[in-house]
Amino acid sequence: MAVVATTTFSLTAGAVAAIVGLAPLAHAEPDYQQFTSPSGNIKCEMTVSYKGDPYANCVARHAGFAVLTPECDSAGSMNPQIGLTQGGRPEVSCVVASDAPAEFTLHFGQRRSVGAITCDSEEAGVTCTDTGTGHFFRISPQSYDLG
Repeated sequence: MAVVATTTFSLTAGAVAAIVGLAPLAHAEPDYQQFTSPSGNIKCEMTVSYKGDPYANCVARHAGFAVLTPECDSAGSMNPQIGLTQGGRPEVSCVVASDAPAEFTLHFGQRRSVGAITCDSEEAGVTCTDTGTGHFFRISPQSYDLG
């Protein structure tokens, strides 16, 4: 009768990649991010829609400017919001004010990305750009700019 010996071992994902010849896994930012500007007056959300499109929305709290859209005519505490979906143009609307805290503060000089949408925190406000099309918006408590 023959004796069969077995050996059990495990490999980490990195070891498997090295053995098989796969490229190492890249670190990606999460698909959902919510942050505020250092002043707390700009609150942004970056994520991927149910259709699979990356986008960014930023809201100006205590805005010193008016937005003329039907959503802004509603009663209650409305805040201007600008959104940019990957492959599209920026859109202006209004949303009900929310005092819910954001996940983190995006300090001046820092940036976050989801897909081709990148948002930069600057002293002048938050600028979100679709790096694929060049379309962008900049929002601050005093003003906004679309491009």
